[in-house]
Amino acid sequence: MIRPLTKEDQLQNLADIPLETLRPEFVEQVHTLRRKVMNRIKAKQLNSKPLNGEMLYNLAKSYVDSINSGAVPSIESSWSYICKNECQKAT
Repeated sequence: MIRPLTKEDQLQNLADIPLETLRPEFVEQVHTLRRKVMNRIKAKQLNSKPLNGEMLYNLAKSYVDSINSGAVPSIESSWSYICKNECQKAT
């Protein structure tokens, strides 16, 4: 990919620069890359069930909490926790 800007000092604050001011070639390359990634990725699954972003976050948090407490993460109990959380949100 080409550099998004030609001025070095602006690169230091890239997150604050509006998309419209970036080089058009860079913007097109970003859109192309995004399309390629989105067309090739598969939804994360656990027990053959797709996970949404919040579920994936809760699963990772459950694993990290287990590890930090000195326990070994249990996939089954983590999945039960996610299912319980999703059911509570539905009611």
